Amino acid sequence: EAITIDLSDFSDHLYAMIFELALSPDIEDLPKTRLNSNTMSPTQTKPGARPTPSKVETKSLADLLFRTLYLVFPPRSPVHNVPPWRTAAFAKRVLTCSLHWPSPTVLRALEFVEVLLVKEPRIEGLLSTEDKAADGVYRGDLDDPQLCNAFATNFWELRMLASSHCDEGVRKAAKRLANYSRA
Repeated sequence: EAITIDLSDFSDHLYAMIFELALSPDIEDLPKTRLNSNTMSPTQTKPGARPTPSKVETKSLADLLFRTLYLVFPPRSPVHNVPPWRTAAFAKRVLTCSLHWPSPTVLRALEFVEVLLVKEPRIEGLLSTEDKAADGVYRGDLDDPQLCNAFATNFWELRMLASSHCDEGVRKAAKRLANYSRA
């Protein structure tokens, strides 16, 4: 028997946090460690001994964000239990925030959105920048992925990144993703 866990509350909180991370100037920076030359590890007893290096692996906020996103949307999972509205909402929010992130984080965001496009074919329609008739309007200001109505918008951020980002690698990756086709 398999245990099924509903991660909707967790993913709703994660969705709400992404905007806050867009404004974090140190999203790529590793956290500062508390171990310096004046402190000793608990196993050291000699006052003149050198401190031992920390065994804790530190990650940046970007590392933690994308690790969490890939856990919520596993790319190789045979079970497809994530609703398309949630996939579309996360893809749109990550792309919106990528306009504020540094280049390495933007490249990771584009890679993540591509994984979502491969996994959920219904969000491919958001790549089109042409007018379309949809029920309602997109509400990007809402922190609930179900209520934001992501299918009423498009991925215009890709065109912006492809045309005017300062990093050539980001421009190429955004252009490639904007022209994505399941052919």
